[in-house]
Amino acid sequence: MTMDRLDGMTAPVAPLVHPDTEGFWDGLAEGELCVQVCSDCQTPRFPFGPVCFRCLSYEHTWQPVAVEGTVVAAVVVHRATGDQVWAQHTPFASGLVDMKDGPRLPGTIRCTCGRGIERGAAVRAMLLEAAGRSPLYAFVHTCIDG
Repeated sequence: MTMDRLDGMTAPVAPLVHPDTEGFWDGLAEGELCVQVCSDCQTPRFPFGPVCFRCLSYEHTWQPVAVEGTVVAAVVVHRATGDQVWAQHTPFASGLVDMKDGPRLPGTIRCTCGRGIERGAAVRAMLLEAAGRSPLYAFVHTCIDG
């Protein structure tokens, strides 16, 4: 379940790390894609939070999940509307991916052929270098990661 690095590609911004999500960023720093898993009912949780949405338990662990997933929905962003640091990176694809053994996660999708943003496309989470404390991840289609 160790993640590979996507050489030559960097993230445009450093992550903002909140104490409730620190385990996620620590996992990426160790090369693993980790999600919260409820200690009582074993439900993988996303979005991350202090309470399980299924059984209301406050207890959880951070556990690695497989990096393979399937695109559920994706869009191509053509114009940055918030922080203008993104303007130099448009257009870029962003989507939701059902992870093989975890929850649905959001992320950018790296693809050059156009098929990686189609519903049902197989993608894999890979690490991107970012300024600051921790790397980020992106979903990568086989046209890049063959």
